[in-house]
Amino acid sequence: MRTAMMVAAVLSAAAWVSPAGAAQPRGPSPSEIQRSFDAADLDHDGFISLEEFHKNSLRAFNALDVNHDGYISSEELAPLPRALRRSLLGSLRHADTDGDLRLSFKEVMEARMADFTAADTDGDGRLSLREVLDFHWRRPKAP
Repeated sequence: MRTAMMVAAVLSAAAWVSPAGAAQPRGPSPSEIQRSFDAADLDHDGFISLEEFHKNSLRAFNALDVNHDGYISSEELAPLPRALRRSLLGSLRHADTDGDLRLSFKEVMEARMADFTAADTDGDGRLSLREVLDFHWRRPKAP
């Protein structure tokens, strides 16, 4: 369970950025987004740089790839809290470009980078909390 909670913490930092157009079940609150943002802002400068974004993505991918086969499968998400698991399964469906029902690191990064670009509305290569919150509220939500 400790691993599941660590993964949840790592992923919550990225939860506001999921594959473009992916409907999300009840999303995180603004205070949860703030905490996640602060955790992802590794140098504590008030922004998530592309480098920080990549580091967090790699850490999350490695934590989720439990069997270390280079893919994230739905089976590997089973130990996570239900809401996080549902959100990630939705991401899995949208980011799985080859339809093999698992995510490669390439598929994850392509989806995440598309969202980083969409969230970075001022084009400065880093995300402010305001950009993250605005992106979160613009995303389609599941009914």
